[in-house]
Amino acid sequence: MSSRSVTLGGSLEEKTGVEGQSREASGPQSSPSQPNTPPNYNAPNRSGSGIEPLPLPRRITVKSAGDKPKEFFHRFRRQPVHPACQGPSIDSEERPKPRGGPAQCDVEEVLKKVLPRSEGAAYYPEFDDAALYVQSEDGLKTLWHVETERLMRIAKNPDTPLEFSSHSFLQGDNEKGYRDLSKLCQKVLTAITICLLDNECINAEHCGQLSDHQRLSSLIRQVSKGQGAAESFANIEEAEHQEEALCSLGATYELINYISAVLTRLIVQTSPGSYWQTNVLGVLIKRITKIKLLLIDLHANSTIAVRAAEAILSKVRESGDTQQKRGEMDEEEECEEYMRMIEANEKEGTASFEDSQVAAHCVEQNKFRFGLNSALRHILMSLRFINRSGLPATSFEICAVAYETGFEGFKALLFQDRDLEYSATSDLDNMNTAHSAFNILNQIVTHLKHQSREHEAYTNGLKTTLQWRYSGDEDNRSGQVDIDLVGYSHCLQLNSMDEVITIMVPLVMTCPVFLSDFTSFRHVMALTGFIQDDVQPLAEGKFGAFFRMYTSEFASMKRPDVLHLSEALDRGFFSRAGLVRSSHRPPKEQHDATHRLNELKKLTEYMDEWVVDETCVTVSCPGYVWGVIFTAVVFAAGGLGIGFSVGERINGVDPSNLATYLWVVAAFIVLVGKSMKVAFNRMKYAKQSYVPKVSRVFGSGIIRDRHASSRARTWSVPIWPAHLSVDVGSPATPIAAAPKVPSGRELTELNRTSHQVATPLAYATRNLITSMRNCTSQHAQQPPSILRCQMHP
Repeated sequence: MSSRSVTLGGSLEEKTGVEGQSREASGPQSSPSQPNTPPNYNAPNRSGSGIEPLPLPRRITVKSAGDKPKEFFHRFRRQPVHPACQGPSIDSEERPKPRGGPAQCDVEEVLKKVLPRSEGAAYYPEFDDAALYVQSEDGLKTLWHVETERLMRIAKNPDTPLEFSSHSFLQGDNEKGYRDLSKLCQKVLTAITICLLDNECINAEHCGQLSDHQRLSSLIRQVSKGQGAAESFANIEEAEHQEEALCSLGATYELINYISAVLTRLIVQTSPGSYWQTNVLGVLIKRITKIKLLLIDLHANSTIAVRAAEAILSKVRESGDTQQKRGEMDEEEECEEYMRMIEANEKEGTASFEDSQVAAHCVEQNKFRFGLNSALRHILMSLRFINRSGLPATSFEICAVAYETGFEGFKALLFQDRDLEYSATSDLDNMNTAHSAFNILNQIVTHLKHQSREHEAYTNGLKTTLQWRYSGDEDNRSGQVDIDLVGYSHCLQLNSMDEVITIMVPLVMTCPVFLSDFTSFRHVMALTGFIQDDVQPLAEGKFGAFFRMYTSEFASMKRPDVLHLSEALDRGFFSRAGLVRSSHRPPKEQHDATHRLNELKKLTEYMDEWVVDETCVTVSCPGYVWGVIFTAVVFAAGGLGIGFSVGERINGVDPSNLATYLWVVAAFIVLVGKSMKVAFNRMKYAKQSYVPKVSRVFGSGIIRDRHASSRARTWSVPIWPAHLSVDVGSPATPIAAAPKVPSGRELTELNRTSHQVATPLAYATRNLITSMRNCTSQHAQQPPSILRCQMHP
């Protein structure tokens, strides 16, 4: 029986060779089992004798002509989707939470992150541990509970006003007040350095690859240097000095409380996820509690920290566990590299499970702290007086401008700090964080404006003034957001150092450097967490902001040849500022500006449908195209109709020539229709897209200057093949300039004359600067003020 089956199988293979080849070709596709079937459904059934059943060949069917249309329409049939593959519907998706909402975590959840961690027999080192600087652990836990409840009240009640109060320790906003503030910040910075030193000792002792000798030695030197500015209550004998030291300590505590409160608001308004809020708030609470304990006797605590660090440094040098020299990697990259190394050692058996868990704990704690370290340091360094600008401590201006660039969804932030250093960002994630920072700042300023002003202006004060304009979609969710930064601005006179600090702390948090570091911190938390760890940002919204804080001395020392950020905005040098309405303009100009803004919005919405590639810009106009095609088809079909209908019935008329003529007319209609449409669009949008103070010409840059006369002068700079946008002055009338595309000879001349320049873009920059210098030398009385120069390759 078995031999017969084998013989039969062989004969079948010989007779149906084509079928066998088709089976082999389709075998890999039909081998996997179908869904919703048992695993052994498609597997061959084997009997006890080891004989397999014959795979019978399928009959080849020849498709008929009617099957092809059936298959064609079958492609458009909606296929059933497995329930496991279906994503969440729009109704089931959670709507984005509004900006400025309460925290999504509770006090108990945050306390679990603050209290020491212990799981079984494994020992996990405690970062920001204050056991060396406190007498009892019960007292330390009490301080943790108090600090957690304080910050959670602020996080749970976003409408609670925040205000700094030094209890009359910092007097008026004079030079003494600013120098006292600088001393308080220096003490807090020294305490933060001690915290960093203790955490670095933990890394050196438990995770040698995360630490190095240079960083540990540098922190020891910083703490030792800060001991000179630290005060010790044991050395203060007179009662008057002791009372002054206690007042200074109380003012320092209030400064720490206010900075931590503003940071808590920013943490909550950056991401609504509980993973982000509980972990970051837990780290902030432990850091603030330890700083307060260190400030009680900063001199003695610095000595304790330095001795412990020197002992660990000598120990790790003998063992050689730490790195000798730190590489070019960032702190978060070091943590990731160290975790990969620990996992590899665990797989090879050279590291135990407990060691890997301790290493993972150290990496996680370092990840939670590097963002807060930079945030606290940036705020305190901005409050200190460093004198980089060469001006006195009482002469400064801080200005921040956030505006929409005119392109849909794109914003920009410009910041001028008290040292007259500029920074900018247009990253969308940074601008989303900036929206929360400006919202917090506006809330604090609004509360300070409407409250009863108890502080009277001191006679020797500086008259510090705050000027601001703000508009955000969190205040006007239904209507259009008014982002007019040229109109009326609010002013507030700050009467004391307490009010100055109340505004300055959230204002320095709008710096692009601070926002970039804080946003990167959130990105690291999001990318290194698990799937259930949600660190999603809030939905992006529209906002416009202008905040400026300056002193009277700065206003009196202002030079006419220096253009500051606030002056550029007030004079309307921003390109977008010329499009929006302004209360300082005549009614006719306001109407014209509003009309231009509406036209720009319409054109922007229309241009969103354009398709841009390397060769052309495709504009969608189906009605016009089909109309031209229909007209051409009518002429072409008419020519064919004449040729077929007339034939040879009319003597002396050649129907073929007449048909050919009509076909040429149809082609001419298509060509002329296309050219007219392109030319009409060029004239239309060239007329509507004129914006004062901006020239954008392909092939040449038009530099404009406003002189004493009403006539505007232009300078043409060959910048091919780049696009250049320059703002110089503000002419009264538009300037028409034809595009200048260089020929082959001009390109050869450009290449020959620019042998010292690496790229055409650099050549364009050199020509632009040369033209500006010539313009300045010829018209020294009123040189052009360049506000913006953008290269678009």
